[in-house]
Amino acid sequence: FNGVGYYIFENGHGLYFFKDKNGNSAFFDENETSEYNIPQSLKDSIDTTVITPVYGKGTQSSPLKLEVSVKATVESIQKLMSGYKVTVKITPTRSVGVTYDITLTNEVETHYLQLTVPTQNEAVINFLNSLVEPTPLPAPKPDNGGNGNNNGSNQSSETPETGYGQLFGWFAAGMAFIIAGYVAYTTNKRKNESK
Repeated sequence: FNGVGYYIFENGHGLYFFKDKNGNSAFFDENETSEYNIPQSLKDSIDTTVITPVYGKGTQSSPLKLEVSVKATVESIQKLMSGYKVTVKITPTRSVGVTYDITLTNEVETHYLQLTVPTQNEAVINFLNSLVEPTPLPAPKPDNGGNGNNNGSNQSSETPETGYGQLFGWFAAGMAFIIAGYVAYTTNKRKNESK
């Protein structure tokens, strides 16, 4: 191995990061093996000069994890996906790069992949981002009459309910205790001075 290697340990979880002199990188989770099994139907589609298999089997329980080099092209990714219906989701990870969960489906089989693309490979990232399924927006909240209240009632008040009304009682009780304590202190001090 000719390059740089790092071991990152965070929150009880270890991750190995390697980068060679050509800029290719690989990430290995300490809890997973580096064994992989490329499905037969994908073997000719993966350009191993720019896409490195890391581990996994291409199944839902063990997706095939692939590291994409900075030299990979959009065409090499398109070749991998050729002949399949493609579903792409971005997965948040601690790795250096963008990780995509990809599902390839045709009439015969379904393959599950996880591609990690270095941030320097903007062309591949832009291509994969264009395939990401949009997240559905939450349903709009019912109209509350335009009065700014978010509690679902149609009150005629123009100010939103803040909750400070409940705090006023506690504030008043606290002030009463402070005043009572001060009065007791000064009364006791005067009795002791007069003796």
